Amino acid sequence: MQLRRRQDGDLAIYDDCNEIRRKIRLLQKTPGWKVTQWLRDIGNVNSNSYGRFMKASGPHGGAGNSTYYAAYIYFEKVRILEGKKKTAKRLRNEGEYAGGLPQEDRSRVWVFGPA
Repeated sequence: MQLRRRQDGDLAIYDDCNEIRRKIRLLQKTPGWKVTQWLRDIGNVNSNSYGRFMKASGPHGGAGNSTYYAAYIYFEKVRILEGKKKTAKRLRNEGEYAGGLPQEDRSRVWVFGPA
């Protein structure tokens, strides 16, 4: 399945990190689901990277993590295959962020100003 990509080749992400972590936690409740196999299936994501992403907090916490991008693609494909509609939050993000949410953790950005 092909998903629409931006001009730079990356997929535009419209679910924030909290939403992706919520979806992963729901997936963890599935009987027989194994995190290591799932990480391999979504693109050989490193388990340490996954752990850091799951421990992060906030809507942008972990946005630069490879788990965020790979998991978003997985959940988007599942949504399309299951014929589910986009959530209200997702539609709001599409309107606000035409090119997708920033894929950087803004909590790690330093801003300097005049003293």
